[in-house]
Amino acid sequence: MSRIGSRWPLLLLTTLLLTGCDDQPSMPAMMKTGGELYNYYCRNCHKLRGPGELMETRDRSQPPLKQHEIMLLIEYGSPLRHLDQPKFPELSPEQIDLIASHVSKLQRDAEQPAQ
Repeated sequence: MSRIGSRWPLLLLTTLLLTGCDDQPSMPAMMKTGGELYNYYCRNCHKLRGPGELMETRDRSQPPLKQHEIMLLIEYGSPLRHLDQPKFPELSPEQIDLIASHVSKLQRDAEQPAQ
């Protein structure tokens, strides 16, 4: 038996063990929560709080975006207000809803006074 052939089961076992070490799904289709999807698609620009760097300093006299408005921004982008917001046509309506729900929660949490 060749040298590689005798090590093949060990390589396979090691690969399976290492891929099982991560608690977060790595493929968007496997992601089931808004938080997981948000971290994959949105977090690089929007950080932890959800609004993004430009929205961090938004006029607090204006209400935060409603969930359906967030859904539209995710799906279609916005040529008027958020020029850098990309579109995500690969997301299903269910995934968009999960992300928008998560962002709405982040916005509500950010509006709460610090205790």
